[in-house]
Amino acid sequence: MDMSEPARSYEFNVRSHYMQRLVASSAVCQELKHAAGEIVGRPQAALTVLSQWMRHNYDLPNGDVKFTYGFDDPLLTTHARDLKPELFAAAGVCDALATAYTADTDRELKGDMALLHSFLESFLRRFDR
Repeated sequence: MDMSEPARSYEFNVRSHYMQRLVASSAVCQELKHAAGEIVGRPQAALTVLSQWMRHNYDLPNGDVKFTYGFDDPLLTTHARDLKPELFAAAGVCDALATAYTADTDRELKGDMALLHSFLESFLRRFDR
């Protein structure tokens, strides 16, 4: 059965929302890929852009953003199921990067960077184009 024009438009808008989020999240991963282990500069700027996008689109307060926010929304599963694996993988990278910025000691930073590297390698293995 064909969808009505309003239903197709609604689905397009929902998919567009998640596609924007995916592009912004993947940009963080790509900047990290090219940053040779650095987390400041372009990776930090990409994470800031994603954070601002999420605050704006989800009406989140200022402060730390949980990059898996909203993944329990049934619209994601209903209209953008095919994007979920990449969104989840990129969000893991973004959360790990945000955690690395909060390290108080060299030991914490070393552990956070190992976790970030693990998440990034997994993302790149599965989704790097």
